[in-house]
Amino acid sequence: MGINSTEPASRAIRLPEVCALTGAAPATIWRWSNQDPSFPKPFHLSRAITCWDEQELAAWINSKKTLRGAV
Repeated sequence: MGINSTEPASRAIRLPEVCALTGAAPATIWRWSNQDPSFPKPFHLSRAITCWDEQELAAWINSKKTLRGAV
């Protein structure tokens, strides 16, 4: 999955966009990151910039959608 890959590039998204995509508050995102093994783990672009992989987050959201009828 490099630059020459045929797969679309994934974006690194920051906390405000993660909150917007999930509808969750920042504290909830951090709790999920620390306590929910299925939630995508953040990574650091630098010491001050924490991001999530957009495709991983989309896959997590889609997995929740498939579970909504199973409860």
